[in-house]
Amino acid sequence: VENFFSVPSLAAFLGVATNKNEIVLGVFQRPFRRPAPAGSQGGAPTIDMSNVGSQILVLDKAGKLKATIEGQDSQFFNGIARAGDGWYLITDSNGTALLRLDTAKKKIEPWLKDDLLTRANGIKVHDGWVYVGSSGDKLYRVQIDSKGKPKGGLMLFEQGVRTDDFAIAPDGTIYIPSGTKIMKVSPTGEVSQFLDNVPNGASAWVTKDGKWLYWATRAGPSQLLRVALK
Repeated sequence: VENFFSVPSLAAFLGVATNKNEIVLGVFQRPFRRPAPAGSQGGAPTIDMSNVGSQILVLDKAGKLKATIEGQDSQFFNGIARAGDGWYLITDSNGTALLRLDTAKKKIEPWLKDDLLTRANGIKVHDGWVYVGSSGDKLYRVQIDSKGKPKGGLMLFEQGVRTDDFAIAPDGTIYIPSGTKIMKVSPTGEVSQFLDNVPNGASAWVTKDGKWLYWATRAGPSQLLRVALK
């Protein structure tokens, strides 16, 4: 393990995507979890997502910062995925739109607006389709046309599984860490349980060869876990 890139002044990194010659990070300048108010006797921290200072950082392959692209004050970048050469899609948990990032133009603009995108979170692009988690327990998808625009509107792909981030295998199977379970969604949308009684995770990743599923634990001793898929 080595330190590839760090900015101590930032509060969090909340998404990463790669292209041939660049690495794109979604970051917060300010935290959204704050200590409980004085006198609350150890109560839960307060959650304020209204002004975290979302930014996009663009690095080269050596980890050198190439560009910083500012989000709007009210935006809460919560997932990012490469959609094509030089452009990416971002979820904004405070808005109702998927955002398009053009790293060459250093520009972020709406790509698809829909009220179904309330609390949008994890996002992946697979085989010409964009998959996005929204409202906590729904997974939608929309196709990308030949010009890089949405083809039609959002379609419900799966619901009922508590979803933060998720992974898509090369064959189109989706794996979702959900509490102490890993749920599995077939390429046609059928839901089943894949693992039970596992450490709680928020995100997952499947290797390009489809042989391994990895996920990082949420709490307790930090762990990166994996299970064989083949």
